[in-house]
Formats: sequence, C-alpha cells, structure tokens
Amino acid sequence: MLGVTLMNAAGEIGFLLASLPLFAVIGAAFFFAVHRQATWRDLYRFVFPFHRYRDRQMHVDLWMLIASRALWFPILNAIGAVFVSLDVQAVLIGHWGQRAPVIEQGWGLLALQLGVTYLGLELGGYWAHRFLHTQGFLWYTHRAHHSAEVLTFLVGGRGHPLEHIVFMLFSIVVGGGTMGAFLFLTGTSLHAGMPTAMLVLGLFASVMDKISHSELPISFGPLDYVFMSARMHQIHHSAEYRHRDKNFGGTMSLFDWIFGTAYRPGRDEQFRFGMSPDEIGANNPHQSLRALYLEPFTLAWADHRKRTPSADGSAEAVITKE
Repeated sequence: MLGVTLMNAAGEIGFLLASLPLFAVIGAAFFFAVHRQATWRDLYRFVFPFHRYRDRQMHVDLWMLIASRALWFPILNAIGAVFVSLDVQAVLIGHWGQRAPVIEQGWGLLALQLGVTYLGLELGGYWAHRFLHTQGFLWYTHRAHHSAEVLTFLVGGRGHPLEHIVFMLFSIVVGGGTMGAFLFLTGTSLHAGMPTAMLVLGLFASVMDKISHSELPISFGPLDYVFMSARMHQIHHSAEYRHRDKNFGGTMSLFDWIFGTAYRPGRDEQFRFGMSPDEIGANNPHQSLRALYLEPFTLAWADHRKRTPSADGSAEAVITKE
C-alpha cells in the first residue's frame, strides 16, 4: 500500500513539474503576440501573477497544493486502485459470452480506446462536478476550490480531500464502465500502448488544468465548443451571480454545450473571482488551511441544528459566520 501511494505521489508531482514549462511556453506565446514590447519581468508577472495574491491566500494555496499532490491525491488514488475495481468487460462476458473481435490490433484500436477512455473520464468528471455544486454537503467540500480570488496554477490543487473522493468514484464508475463496455462490444483487449497513451493524456490534462486555472485571457476560438479554454473556466470561478453553475467541464467544454451549462464570455466581459460578492476580500471564510478543511463539517452541523426541533417544536435558530 505504501509503495502504491509513493508511486502515485511521484506521478502527481511529476505531472505538475512536467506541465509547468509547457504552460509557461503557451502563456509566453500569447503574451508576446499581444504585447510586442515588454520585459521578461512583465512576462513572468503576466503568466504567474503571484504579486496579486494576498498573503493569506498564497499561504493557503501553497500548502493546499502540497497536501493534495503529495498526500491526499496519492492516498485516495491508491485506495481506489487497491480496493475498488470495475471490470465491466468481465461481467458482460460472464452474462453474454465473449464476442468476436470487430477491430484489429493496431494504431486505430489504440486511438479508439484512448478516445473512449478520454470521453468517459470527461463525462464522469462533468457529472461529479455538477453534483459537487448541487448537493448540500458536497458543495460545502467544493467551496474551498471557489474561494480563490486570484487564479494561478496553484488553484488547480486547491480542493478538499472529500471532493477528490467524488471525482474518483465518478471516474471509476463512468470512465471504467465506458471503457469496459467498449472492450466487450468490440471483442478486444486493452491495447499494449494504452499505459503510455494514458501518460500522454495525463500530461495533456495537467497542462490544460494550468491553462484553465490562470487569468490568461485565452480563448480557443471555435474550439471553445469542444475544449475548455481559460476564459471559459474563468467564468466558472466568477463571483457574479449571473455566472453561477456554468462550465463544469475539465479539459472539455463539449458536455457543457450538450447539457446546457455552457457560457462563453464576451471579449470584454468583466467579473471578479470568488464564491460570491458577499464572500470575497475580508469576508472570505477560508483565511487558513484549518478553516478550509473544517468548514464542510461546521456548515453541515449548522444545517443539522437548523433542522433539529427545539423543546417547543420550533426549529432552533443558528447563527453562522459567513
């Protein structure tokens, strides 16, 4: 178990370190395309706007990133890998028997398996994200991600460990189920190149995560209807009420367009980042890592007390600090 956890930790940190230079190159290319006369210091502040952080947010984001990438993500992934498996193909074969292969082994099969896996994982992530926004206690765990008021690559690791369980379960059920069903229907086995292809996909997803969790004003143009650009994901982090519950996708915006949650901002549309207009600045409830980790439980307890009748039969009044 420890070995699996250490391998997952190395993988998470490896993806982070490998994706940062690629993200910086993309940001630099965009910067110089817009600002032809600028210094390298201007470039750095444009791509990594750490100077805009308040001291507390930098502290929270940095320790949250370290904890998530080196501790929570690897441990939960290891638990999922060791104790939870979903062999849909074996179950389907047990009920209906082995099907004759309809696709020959080759690069075409690898591309199809990778594409199906990618779509399955993105679909699972989309619905996991929607549930985190619409289900009471799950939203309390996800608020941590939305309390950031400045976006940099640090925000990608800003999340409560309980919300990672939700994403993990949806990935196993939807992603694993989709791939298992594809293998059964095509009568094929997993291509030998899939582990390498999944590493490449993971690097792509890590770079896209850095792009989307940045303040770079990048749009993909017509590709915004397929992939999640920085401008579209910035809407998801907007504090404005008109942007609530929009753009849930991870690296893809496709399912947002299919299920009616897509919002493509105007070129000059302005908005602030954070949970809401009432919970930014001095009113941000996540001024420390401890507050961020404990808030889901304190809010859930407050809800419980509100629903608990008092001796006279009325609901007990509870004052919570927002």
